[in-house]
Amino acid sequence: MRENRTQGSVRGLPDNRQFYLDYKMKIELANRLHQLKTRMNHSLQSRKNCHCHIIGADEKNKPYLIGTGVVLDFDSNIYIATAAHVIDENEITTIYTFLGGKQLIIEGEVYSTIKPGNDRNNDKLDIAIYKVADSLIQKFRDSYTPVTLKDIDVDDVPQSKKYYAFIGHPTNKTKPKHQTTIIKSETFSYFGSKASSSAYDQLSLTPYSHIVVGFDPNKCLDENGDRYNFPKAKGMSGGGVWLLEDLNNHSSQSYVNKLVGIGIEDHKNPKVMVGTRIGAVIEAIKNKYPDCKGLPQTNFTINDV
Repeated sequence: MRENRTQGSVRGLPDNRQFYLDYKMKIELANRLHQLKTRMNHSLQSRKNCHCHIIGADEKNKPYLIGTGVVLDFDSNIYIATAAHVIDENEITTIYTFLGGKQLIIEGEVYSTIKPGNDRNNDKLDIAIYKVADSLIQKFRDSYTPVTLKDIDVDDVPQSKKYYAFIGHPTNKTKPKHQTTIIKSETFSYFGSKASSSAYDQLSLTPYSHIVVGFDPNKCLDENGDRYNFPKAKGMSGGGVWLLEDLNNHSSQSYVNKLVGIGIEDHKNPKVMVGTRIGAVIEAIKNKYPDCKGLPQTNFTINDV
């Protein structure tokens, strides 16, 4: 009997060691995931103030949300990058934002990518830029934390194990304050990884021009990793797409936190969010403002905006 107990103990030892190793690996993985979520949450919080509301007003001067814009500070000028279909609303309303808590008209020059066949649905890039009037530059800097050239990455190409965040202001989470021209709004962020190649093919897009991330609003994780239902993405158009983590690199180098695109649309089939890579915005600025200094080289060619 004593011998059998000894043999059983010897035979069980490798299993005990394996159990210990498996348990240790799970703990290490949990710690890494917690660190990843913490870094993502910190990244998202630090980037939310780069995003401004783009607002219209109805015939009773009641404000309503059109979309989101990303405030850029390049070569002493302020630009707002957004989706072209957001700026198309300028045909029916004056466009406003909030500066210092006040609703003000966005004064300046605006340029959008062209509509093939006069149909914005045929515009795959769907981006626009506002060059803000000099008189508003300081107000934008005081109200927001603009993106600078060191905060962008024009070379990022979507891959698996990269985690992206779409940031913006959902319309159904934006309401006007009673008897005022001010709106109450929340900034939301959705993060996920690169969609499948079949999703890109279905949309006739490539990773060299667009960032496509799987998106199921009923199966989302918030910034703390908890499950919840994401609000409708309408209103988030024009918001920033941020590369938060690149786990293709060593974990100590995975932290990125760079602006890599502008969100333009979401789809139900396939279930994805789509952003145009930030290089398109850079080339649009180059084309219209060739004196803007320090802009990086990109792989985009934009013939007209």
